[in-house]
Amino acid sequence: MLGVNANDMTRRILSQHFEQSLERLKTFSQHARLAEHSDNLGLAREGFIKTFLKENLPSLIDFRSGEILDQNDKRSGQIDIILQSALSPRIHLFGDLEVALADFVLGAIEVKSTLTTAAVDTPSHLKSALDTFRSVKALKRDHKITGPKSGGIIELPNTPCFLFTYIGPTKDTLLTKLNEYGSHNNLTPKEYWPEVIVVLDREYNVFRNDGWLFHKKNELVYLTYDGKECLVDMFVYICQIIEAWNAKSHHSKFGKFFCKLDSTA
Repeated sequence: MLGVNANDMTRRILSQHFEQSLERLKTFSQHARLAEHSDNLGLAREGFIKTFLKENLPSLIDFRSGEILDQNDKRSGQIDIILQSALSPRIHLFGDLEVALADFVLGAIEVKSTLTTAAVDTPSHLKSALDTFRSVKALKRDHKITGPKSGGIIELPNTPCFLFTYIGPTKDTLLTKLNEYGSHNNLTPKEYWPEVIVVLDREYNVFRNDGWLFHKKNELVYLTYDGKECLVDMFVYICQIIEAWNAKSHHSKFGKFFCKLDSTA
């Protein structure tokens, strides 16, 4: 059996697929370094993640960039990738740019070429991402994402967020900085913590211990995975969001977006 690794024959097909996807993203990332300007490099790497998601997630999902708007006209700021059902309303601007209505957003993804860290009151790529997620999670939405899990019905309290970086810090450094951000800003994890973080070059992920992926057995805020299948948890988390969303009907309440805002609110 020419070209077949004997070790692969004992491993599951999906495991091999996600390991190959990991290596493919690494190769694409190296290729993107031909771009000298950092903006072009970032756009290329963002495009690689969009391609990975489009190739693996259900087809009735749109992948756009832009802002998220809630019924109080509060905005998220710029989001690299907005996940939304292709059957949901949106405000199209140009190309892949849109303003998405918070009630119909399935996830917000930030993509970083390099995830820098620094003191909590000093600018860094991690702080920028967490600031964005804090804004996203503060948006009001009436259509919550809920799904049946082994521990009962789980409701996600706000819009799910995901962070993907090609080059990132060690796991210990990342977790320390995440906790420092929450303590410094007096926030609970659900107000800023992304549901899944993937660090490609170090081949690990960190995901919320919220009962969505696995039955919650303790009070830890997060769980982690190390290895070449580090893309799997983000993929499964998003797939289960899509399945839960599609299992329910969602009626657009456009009046809340058009009625005059209460100036005293």
